[in-house]
Amino acid sequence: MRSLNNKSHITLGITSLFGLKMLTTLIPEYKKEFPEVTIEITETNLPNIQKLILDENIDCAMIALNDTASFDKNQLELIGQEEVLLGIPATHPYATENNQTPITWDDFARIFRNDNFILSKKASTLRVLSDQIFADIQFQPRTMCETNSIITIRSMVEMGIGIAFIAKTCAKDHQNIKYYSMNPPIWRKIAFVHRKGWIQNKPEQALRQYIRDYFKQEKMQNLIV
Repeated sequence: MRSLNNKSHITLGITSLFGLKMLTTLIPEYKKEFPEVTIEITETNLPNIQKLILDENIDCAMIALNDTASFDKNQLELIGQEEVLLGIPATHPYATENNQTPITWDDFARIFRNDNFILSKKASTLRVLSDQIFADIQFQPRTMCETNSIITIRSMVEMGIGIAFIAKTCAKDHQNIKYYSMNPPIWRKIAFVHRKGWIQNKPEQALRQYIRDYFKQEKMQNLIV
C-alpha cells in the first residue's frame, strides 16, 4: 500500500463469491469519495490468502474461514458467520417429498449415500469443513467432480448432476435447487484480516467502514449472523 493524503494503492484479497458481490456494491460509492485510490483485487483460496497476508504481500482481505488461529487477534475483525446449506436438485426424490425441515446427519448418511457429490477443491473452506464432517459421521461420498466455482456447482446441482454444500450467501436459483439446513447446522466464519504493520490512513479506514456498513445491511444480516 502506498498512501499520500487521499491517494492510495490498496491490495485486497477475497476468497469467495460473497467478496466479489461486496466489492461490486461498495466500490462505486467508495470511488466517488476517493477517486484517486486504486484497489487491486486478488481472488484465490484461503491458504494462498493466508500466505499473502502473513508474508505481507497484500494489505488486507475479506475471507471465509473455519479457524481464526492463523492470525493474531489484532489482525482480524470477525464480521460474523454464515450457515452452509445442502443444495439438491428440485427434481430429487427427497426434494419433491419433503419441505425445508433441517436434515439430521443420520438421515443425510442414509438418504444421500448413493448420490453424486460436487465438492469444492481440497484446502478450500467448504472442503475442509465437509471432509471433517464426512470423517465424523463415517460417510464416504461418491465424488462426481471438484471445483471452486460456485457458479459451476450451482449449475451442476440445477441440472441434476449431483448435490453440494453451498454457503448461504451463494444460495440462488431456489426454483431449481432446494436448500436444506443441517441438524446440527454447519457454519463458517466471515472475517476482515490485514497484514501486520498496515498503515491505515483515511482511505484505508474508510474502506474498512464501507465493508462494515455493507454487512450491516438488512439483506446481509439475514445471511450473516
